[in-house]
Amino acid sequence: MKKGKGEREPHTYRFGTVRGQDLCVQFRADSFICSFGSATRFYKKDGSGSEEYLQWLRQRITEILNSCVHVWKEEQIIGQIEMMRCQHDSSVGYVNLFYLTENITV
Repeated sequence: MKKGKGEREPHTYRFGTVRGQDLCVQFRADSFICSFGSATRFYKKDGSGSEEYLQWLRQRITEILNSCVHVWKEEQIIGQIEMMRCQHDSSVGYVNLFYLTENITV
C-alpha cells in the first residue's frame, strides 16, 4: 500500500523510554474510563495494575513482535492497538484494544 506524505507504519511500543511506557499506561487507563467509567479496575486496589499491564505488554510483544503498536499521525502518537491470537486457533486473531486520543489535529 502506498503511503501519502507524512504517513508511516505504526511503531511498536518503546519500552526503553519512560514516555513510551507512560503513554501505554495512560491510554489503557483511559480505555477503562471510557468502558467502565473509572480506571479503578485497571490500577487495582494495591496500585499494581500499571506494572502488571506493562509486564503483560512485554510478554505479548516477545511472543508476537508487532502485536502491540502505537498509531502515529505524522510526528504525533494518536493511539494504540493491541492484537492477540485466539488460544484455541492461532490462525485466528482479534483486536484487544483499539484506542484513539480525543485531540487529533487534522
